Amino acid sequence: MKQAGIIGFGNIGKKLYEKLLENGWKIVFIVTSEHVFIGNIDVPKDKSENWLNYCHDVDVVFLAIPTFDDGRTAFNYITAVIEKGIPVVTCEKGALSNYFAGLKPILNRIGYSATVGGGSGMIHFLQRRFFSGIREVHAIVNSTMNYIWDDLRMGNPLGHIVEEVKRLGYAEPGEKDPIKIILGEAGPDVTKKTSILFNLCFRPKTILHAKDIKVVLTDEMVRQAITEAMSRRFVVSFERDGNFKEKDNDIVAFTHHIEGWVISGGFKRIDNPLIARLCNSATWVNNAVLTVEGEDGSGGIYLCVGPGAGASPVATAMIRDAEGLL
Repeated sequence: MKQAGIIGFGNIGKKLYEKLLENGWKIVFIVTSEHVFIGNIDVPKDKSENWLNYCHDVDVVFLAIPTFDDGRTAFNYITAVIEKGIPVVTCEKGALSNYFAGLKPILNRIGYSATVGGGSGMIHFLQRRFFSGIREVHAIVNSTMNYIWDDLRMGNPLGHIVEEVKRLGYAEPGEKDPIKIILGEAGPDVTKKTSILFNLCFRPKTILHAKDIKVVLTDEMVRQAITEAMSRRFVVSFERDGNFKEKDNDIVAFTHHIEGWVISGGFKRIDNPLIARLCNSATWVNNAVLTVEGEDGSGGIYLCVGPGAGASPVATAMIRDAEGLL
């Protein structure tokens, strides 16, 4: 019987617990923000700061916490577990996006596919395609905004949509202002995922930190994108310097130049055929990545699509990672 520990017991942690038991795993310990639980999840065994004392007799530890800071907390969890010789599977984005240099030597002990794209598998897809002569990549990496813009296109009011995504667990419950929620998704969430994709899939010599990507999106720009919801989606693009052309009609959240690549994110028009193909494949909470390969696209266009949000697909992706590590 495979044995696991779970750190974090929110929506994803609870779904992991449920799915692991269904698949015949034994849960040795659970760590919440306050306590450690052993066996009985209703009766705490110890304070959470003593969690490492219980990190033994497990095959893998699942890290299912939100990003509390810039990723340092998650980084400390990951390195502490791996120092004990135990692999870690994570869905937290801060550690890989801001502390990649410290994790790079131990990546073979980390399952990370759920950090970007949820259950879509886009990280491994892009890693496999990178050596096929990629000249540009376009990706939908934020399920919350994709869901919102799909619903706006149906004529539903923004306030109602945002309440729905919070109820479904696709957005943080604390923030009430819909514009601020969107800015939070377009900024901290997307920049972390962009950093992770670049560092894991593009094999750069220079590490891209999420905090190095400067977001210039304003309330007014978001409102414009809402008004033009029929013709826009939030897309992140990676284009080689020679292929990049700035488009005046895009609502740009960020542009970053690194190692011959231009990375841009924003509310892009879907009358661009490539963007249209990407967006038509990724409705509601689906995420997608599209690659254009070869000179002038002669190598073809390849697409990966799958569920980007929701506790169930994320938990499933994490368990798949764990199986691959063991």
